[in-house]
Amino acid sequence: MTVVLLFYFLRRLPPGTIADSYRHASPLPLAVSAAAIAVFMLARAIRYRMLLAAGSTTSPLGPTAAVTVAAWWPGLLLPGVAADAAFVYLANRRLGSTLIRAGGAALAARLLDLYSLFAIGLVTAPLAGARLPAAVWAAAAAALVAGTVMVAGMRRQRFRAPVLRLLARLPGGRRATDRADDVLEELGGPRRIAGLAATTLLARAATAVQYTALFAALGQTVTVWQAWFALSFRTLLLAIPVQGVAGLGTTQLWWTAALTVMGWPAQQAARVGFQIHLLDLSVTVPLSLIGGGILLLLYRRPKAA
Repeated sequence: MTVVLLFYFLRRLPPGTIADSYRHASPLPLAVSAAAIAVFMLARAIRYRMLLAAGSTTSPLGPTAAVTVAAWWPGLLLPGVAADAAFVYLANRRLGSTLIRAGGAALAARLLDLYSLFAIGLVTAPLAGARLPAAVWAAAAAALVAGTVMVAGMRRQRFRAPVLRLLARLPGGRRATDRADDVLEELGGPRRIAGLAATTLLARAATAVQYTALFAALGQTVTVWQAWFALSFRTLLLAIPVQGVAGLGTTQLWWTAALTVMGWPAQQAARVGFQIHLLDLSVTVPLSLIGGGILLLLYRRPKAA
């Protein structure tokens, strides 16, 4: 898939597109993008810290940030849920979290991201000048309402009990559902819900700044709302279980779709989407590898009790 889509895009892009991505990139927007990535990762680390908390016991922010950053790069380079698998492994090995709690935290983070992307897409679409079919608007709004109802229902024991009883009938499900019920009870408090919502919004806002800066580095005049909508649209399409290695090929297709919805010509959308992804990888992968390596060296695996 990566080879086929890369061949398709490279055959249709103007000569020198890859070289121009770096030759004319402005250093100041790239620095702003790197700073926004740091804020993004800090927000995610704080959110994971809340999701991994067991009762009054919480992991220190430093080791949690180390695990968050170190688990990030597999998702940038490998297709599928490699980042989630790496996070579950590292949270278990470095933070002492159980596999069930770490897996639940990764799943909850994914659901929060999906919910926030739908909300941001609906809010920013009119501001970005996006032209979406009525069916897409209706589906997105329905998904948002369904997510709200589900989150509100799972906060209350009497509503989540029937769902957990069904899961308990699965092989080995009784123990998992008992733990899930305890975790959901902990996360159901208004203070925890507000914290999760605030950190999710901060992470999403940081990515909006990051990609607005990347567009500016390429000399593209894009408002924050336009970048935020295009990013939300592209990221939602990443949920499609067909991804290329390092996102090459497929991510260009999702960027092209997002920018075309905003009224960009297809040729320009394909070129800029390709360049944005190259710059994104050039900034995020080194930061993730270096930052994750340094943090994991600073915060060793805790001694067993």
